[in-house]
Amino acid sequence: MKHIKIIKNFKKISFEQQIIFWCHLITIFLCFFPWLTISDFSGYEIPTSQSAFEGHGFLIGTFIFMLSLLIVGLYINQFANWKNIQLPISESKMHLAVGIEQIIFLVLMWSVLYSVSREFDGAEISFGFYGTFVLQVGVVTSAFLNHKNSKIKG
Repeated sequence: MKHIKIIKNFKKISFEQQIIFWCHLITIFLCFFPWLTISDFSGYEIPTSQSAFEGHGFLIGTFIFMLSLLIVGLYINQFANWKNIQLPISESKMHLAVGIEQIIFLVLMWSVLYSVSREFDGAEISFGFYGTFVLQVGVVTSAFLNHKNSKIKG
């Protein structure tokens, strides 16, 4: 019975907020996908890949994961009507700030992954990183539109 209540509360939020929720939820999963694939070690080792939590950019990847986990947790709190968490700023401003911060982190991560990939012949930045970047651009766009709509509604 509680699950039906959660689904009803999910359907009550705006389309932009649903996009923000799904983008952050998918970002959490994409952090476990390969972000850097190294296929040629000049014959010394087998091909390998690194997720957001491995390699030189593990700290940036952890911050990206934790910010998305925070937003998903806040939405679950809202859907379940627990009302345990009170925010000092509006949700729309927070979503916009977190989205911009994650894009900055992703640009930093791209810099790290690019410098690491230059060390190996067969290294390339993989799907997990690009998917996360596209999702976070979607988050910033949806958060901006949600913030504009909340200003119009009052």
